[in-house]
Amino acid sequence: MAVLWFLSCLALLSGAYGQSCGIPAISPVVPGISRIVNGVTAIPGSWPWQVSLQTSTGFHFCGGSLINRQWVVTAAHCAVTTSHRVVLGAFDLTSKTEPTQIRAISKVLNAQYNTQTYVNDLTLIKLATPVTLNTRVSPVCLAATNDVFIEGQICATTGWGYINATTKTLPAKLQQTGLPIMSNANCQKYWGSRIQPTMICAGASGVSSCMVKYLYEFLAAMRKTMYCSGSVHHLPPSHNARAQGDSGGPLVCKKNGVWTLAGIVSWGSSACNTFYPVAYTRVSAFTALINQAVINN
Repeated sequence: MAVLWFLSCLALLSGAYGQSCGIPAISPVVPGISRIVNGVTAIPGSWPWQVSLQTSTGFHFCGGSLINRQWVVTAAHCAVTTSHRVVLGAFDLTSKTEPTQIRAISKVLNAQYNTQTYVNDLTLIKLATPVTLNTRVSPVCLAATNDVFIEGQICATTGWGYINATTKTLPAKLQQTGLPIMSNANCQKYWGSRIQPTMICAGASGVSSCMVKYLYEFLAAMRKTMYCSGSVHHLPPSHNARAQGDSGGPLVCKKNGVWTLAGIVSWGSSACNTFYPVAYTRVSAFTALINQAVINN
């Protein structure tokens, strides 16, 4: 019986991370180098694993990635709770007619996140009910534990973060950029010992994800509105307009013809400086942990 249970779990993970993952029904177009800050609007439906994490009132505060029909991965610093919701299949966050799917959150699993060093900046979200897979909603492949993404490889990141950090301009439509992987050794030339083996860097060539410094103000204010149950009852209006970024969203790289989740947007320049690299959580360092968590929960 134990063998049968193990095989059934392998079948589940294969379905989630195997040939059915990382292949959008609508192909994205990633022009060499462009930027999310002053960025390029994505083709609707071309990044079907991209999710919007929202408060109960519909305020988008972080991104995430669908990894199977019932699980999403994001950054731990997004401070997701079961009072939040996950919106899948979105392109224009202001649209009332898009065929999106909205799911409640039944469980939030955090790695041992260190708020001072940003190490282990990863959270797993279990959806209350599985999503319906279609052309606009499908999972990304997880990086294998031995996957290596070489310096200079052009990967892609997506999100609804600032497109102009100076004017604090927020896009309604999903933005994308192609940006090069940077070795950790070179990344340390910018960020020193803060760059750890469980991180992967990209950018510093005039492109960047934008982690908004005001996100932390927003999260601090949001926590003040929580009861012990963890439910959020209101958000201070003064923070609602400026606490958005690409945090928690995907860094994906093509591997053997499929898009693979290499990183999770974690931290970088608070001013969204496009000539500094962004640090992402290195997914391959957590793949075994993610697989085990999905099996056990």
